[in-house]
Amino acid sequence: MPSNNRDQLERDGPDAVTSDRLLRQAGLLAERDAGTVAAALASFRGRVGLDHTVVATWLGMNPTQLAALGLCGRPDPGSPAFSEAVGVLARRYGVDAERLAEALR
Repeated sequence: MPSNNRDQLERDGPDAVTSDRLLRQAGLLAERDAGTVAAALASFRGRVGLDHTVVATWLGMNPTQLAALGLCGRPDPGSPAFSEAVGVLARRYGVDAERLAEALR
């Protein structure tokens, strides 16, 4: 494995160099942008001590689908439209809206 892949694997975990690499890498980069679902999910993962795969399964999707969801704009938990915005994302990605809302708060 080239050293840059080794470094990335060490830094970002197995999602960085597996199938659907480009999408997953974009999802990892999006975790650094507080305005994305990916950043909110990264915070959630840190709070509950779970990895990408477990959170994806908990939401009813695979890690690549989770990465795609992560690229979306984060609904504002303080907004009156939060539940509606989460519902739109939940329907689009086929996930449980209550669980997604819990992860995005």
